[in-house]
Amino acid sequence: MRKTTRLQIPLNRVEGDLEVKVDIAGGRVEDAWCSGTMFRGFEQILLGRGALDGLVITPRICGICSTAHLMAACRALDAAAGVDVPDNAHLLRNVALLVEHIHSDVRQIVAVLGGQWPHSSYMVPGGVVSVPSDADLIQCLHVLVRYRRWYEKRVLGCDLARWSEVRSAADLDAWLAEGAAHRDSEVGFYLRFAQQAGLDAIGAGHGNFLSYGALDLPQKTRVKSPIENGTCLMPAGFARGLGIEEFDQEKITEHVSHSWFEDQGGPAHPLDGRTVPYASGCEGEKYSWAKAPRYDGVPAETGPLAEMVVAGRPLFLDMIRRSGPSVLVRELARLTRPAHLLSAIETWLREISESGGEFYNRPHQIVEGVGTGLTQASRGALGHWVKIQDGKIVHYQIITPTAWHASPRDEKGIRGTLEEALAGTPVLDLENPVEIGHVIRSFDPCLVCTVHGISRSGGRVLIRL
Repeated sequence: MRKTTRLQIPLNRVEGDLEVKVDIAGGRVEDAWCSGTMFRGFEQILLGRGALDGLVITPRICGICSTAHLMAACRALDAAAGVDVPDNAHLLRNVALLVEHIHSDVRQIVAVLGGQWPHSSYMVPGGVVSVPSDADLIQCLHVLVRYRRWYEKRVLGCDLARWSEVRSAADLDAWLAEGAAHRDSEVGFYLRFAQQAGLDAIGAGHGNFLSYGALDLPQKTRVKSPIENGTCLMPAGFARGLGIEEFDQEKITEHVSHSWFEDQGGPAHPLDGRTVPYASGCEGEKYSWAKAPRYDGVPAETGPLAEMVVAGRPLFLDMIRRSGPSVLVRELARLTRPAHLLSAIETWLREISESGGEFYNRPHQIVEGVGTGLTQASRGALGHWVKIQDGKIVHYQIITPTAWHASPRDEKGIRGTLEEALAGTPVLDLENPVEIGHVIRSFDPCLVCTVHGISRSGGRVLIRL
């Protein structure tokens, strides 16, 4: 009979409080449980407040992805108000969301366009209320061009045009061997390290990929969707393996059978589900403050790799066909995502300057309404669902990217995405299980967004990653 060792691991160096328990036997992870260990309750905070209060409160959910939360909250209110958003407002929203995706010094651009970063509030139903001057747009372009030069030289080791020619795993191998600039770039170093560390053989997960879609394309923009007749720069879709299906937000449900919330008798769509804490310590199967979102009944990975799959990016499709999903390909998607976004930001900044169009259409006062706001945050699919009655919020639900990743089991006992990705991971040293850390961090968890302190008892903390 094989000996099973259980490790209970509090993860630092991730955003928020994540605890992972794993059972290891025969040098491999047999099973895993991901627990969000902090309750925040933003859905309850919003109840009874004015219809527009979500624009100020929800960006405070996260100091890293505040623009994404503002975008989702605003899109939900756009829908509730039934208002058309001018093209220029779409472009300004898109630029701000993209530079938040890219992060680093390029986020100065959000402060120029929105007045501050983080926790901007310039997006409103009907558009934006901060109109950039010509000087503002020139400043944004200056910041962007400097960042692009740094990214090409330091991260890629080549210009964007050369990277766009890498369309298969064989192309990637040839690119890496082409010269010192490629080999010694951040991407080159990562590829060499990841292959030696075996990151191409761990962290597969369920193999389902989800993108809500983001970055609406106005009719006159020169930026094109990566898919035929696409209306977004980041297309929406769901993929079982590499078989892409049309996205339908009605197929999203949340399970709480293993979460510290009151069960309503089964999974529910976010417009119907509630977030009522229930944690007496005697629930048995419940072990996380994160809910378990599912799409068409199954767990899904979201984020940069899912975006690449749904958009049909040839390099990543070929790498998955060759070796399947892995830590290596997931992190490579994150590291090279700006290569697909930087040109769009520059084009949109120039189009705003050229257009002279409107930035805002005044909606009617939102007294009654239902709205869904979906977008892609830095870590993946982000959704806000709101109901308004008599000018007040009576229902608000949020599903973050890390809720998809760090979810507990659902009512069928199916593991969440991270839990599944950990299963089968080889662990060479129980005192220093770095392989577990590689898998977890490949999803870039953000628990402060996800869980809605508690003390835990039982089990011995053996290691901190």
